[in-house]
Amino acid sequence: LSVSANYIYVHTTHLPWAVDRNLLPGAPIVSGVAGANGLPTNGLPFQDWGAQQCFINPGQCFADPTRTILQDNVYSSIANAIYHGGILELRKRFSDRFTLMANYTYSKAIDDSTDFNSDYAAFNEVNLRAERSLSDFDQRHKVVVAAVIDSPWEKSRILSGFELSPIVSYNSGHPFNLLAGADINRRKRRAIAAWDLTMSPLTCDWAAPSSLGRDMVCT
Repeated sequence: LSVSANYIYVHTTHLPWAVDRNLLPGAPIVSGVAGANGLPTNGLPFQDWGAQQCFINPGQCFADPTRTILQDNVYSSIANAIYHGGILELRKRFSDRFTLMANYTYSKAIDDSTDFNSDYAAFNEVNLRAERSLSDFDQRHKVVVAAVIDSPWEKSRILSGFELSPIVSYNSGHPFNLLAGADINRRKRRAIAAWDLTMSPLTCDWAAPSSLGRDMVCT
């Protein structure tokens, strides 16, 4: 594992905008959009120094990297990310013994890297632009409803003096990569994306154009 000499700290620019309106007494509604452009983020290109003995017995390569190296990961600040989001929020101020807050967020996150995780290194290390897609934490829809309800039974010795604070949330799913858990394509990496589990990993002709696929695999 190594770190690029030109590594710099991640910085982000936020562009918030919002409008606040009172629809009813004690019930304002807030809507807005949020944008963030991060330049750069943490990228993880990697280099395979694949000796055949590393593939046969990977444990020896990791134990003795000075002679044979199975995988060398280089962390570098070369990636980019962008986030857009719109928020709609409804709040009822505390009155009549309860308060209510409900908000809906519509957002989209795009990047070309997945932070510090060697399992998500670039499929093609010389073409990081091809990695640009939805972020692994991208979440299109999110709804949260929260309330605080004060006990209306002031004279009751048992039921007085308590508050109920329910929170209900819903969100859409995250993108994911399907990992095979083994180097089925013989790229000398332990956990590789299983783009096509039906392909034969036994023939590797790097001179043939058909050898280069979405995962730079041997076909």
